[in-house]
Amino acid sequence: MKSRIRRIVLVLTGAALLAGAATAIVPPGYRLIQVTRNDNLELQPKNNNLGQFVFAKRIGTFGEDERDDIMFYDGEQLINITSDTRHPRRDATPDINDNGNIVWRRAIGPQGPFGRTTEIMIYSDGETYRLTDDDLDDRAPRINNLGHIVWNKADRLGCLETSAQLMYYDGEDFYQLTDDLYSNQGAEINDRNQIVWTRYDFCDYPNWDSDVLLWENGVVTQLDAPEEFEPQNAHINNLGVVAWQTRNRDTGVNSIRLWRDGVTTVFTDWGWNPRLNDLGDIYFLRWHDDVQLWQSWAFLNDQLYQLSNDGFSNYDGDINNAGRIIWQSGDIPWSDIRLLEPFSNKRRERGEGGQLAPSLDARPFDPNP
Repeated sequence: MKSRIRRIVLVLTGAALLAGAATAIVPPGYRLIQVTRNDNLELQPKNNNLGQFVFAKRIGTFGEDERDDIMFYDGEQLINITSDTRHPRRDATPDINDNGNIVWRRAIGPQGPFGRTTEIMIYSDGETYRLTDDDLDDRAPRINNLGHIVWNKADRLGCLETSAQLMYYDGEDFYQLTDDLYSNQGAEINDRNQIVWTRYDFCDYPNWDSDVLLWENGVVTQLDAPEEFEPQNAHINNLGVVAWQTRNRDTGVNSIRLWRDGVTTVFTDWGWNPRLNDLGDIYFLRWHDDVQLWQSWAFLNDQLYQLSNDGFSNYDGDINNAGRIIWQSGDIPWSDIRLLEPFSNKRRERGEGGQLAPSLDARPFDPNP
């Protein structure tokens, strides 16, 4: 089912109206924290609603004693939860829920076409568990607050051997939600067990096609409209609102769409990889042609802010219900982790109330472990 699209116009401050020429700005009531600053490649940060976060960290230089680890800030200290030297190089794509449970993928399986195949790992209460055990690549897990997990399993069939199936674990049983020759990737799950992802078709490579899909109680709905080009990078919040990017065929510029209850709106004509919280805030990226770099932007408290204006790129991140944003910043082969957090915790963590994210002010924190 294709959705209806209507355009909305955002009423913004003067600074936001001049977005193309804006300089970086820290929103009122917020502060910017440089969490790490070193020569390592630190990436893929995720943020929960209790002031905890995770990210992947590449230690060493490319090809020389290189390893990938998962770093966890537990509210008091930064911990390497994958310091086991038996599994170097391939711990990546972490996610964390509000119970402090962490999932990621680790290259621990048998030899595959691109090295050892990856399996899904779980960290809970200080212990690490292996969720999957097969000879296929299990990738990019996401976990909700019920402990339910989604990911994609690369069976490498179809065109260019790119097919991957959507997998779901409900805490007891495993389910395969797709069975096709497409590449189903980028799954996200909310606390309603609604799942969104992108289905890619690479049969006409280097050209390709894609669709944004929603799974709910066994029913799959296609969210992107017929005229959309290369929709991808979908995200869903606990209200069932979905955001994704879609590309303009003529200009190549990506816009961001928002979908709720069958109605799609255009949030912005210039944006990439949106992340939503449950209170209407959005973190996203914009490509700045004038400097040829990605910069971080956010829509917070009904205002638009450019969060970075560096001489290097700022990349993907995450936003929680306090408006706390964490993202990757730097030029590969190095990048650091940045955190934007409110000084006070007056904003509710969830739409129906709940715990507030504690401030880093109240905790000892070493930004350069």
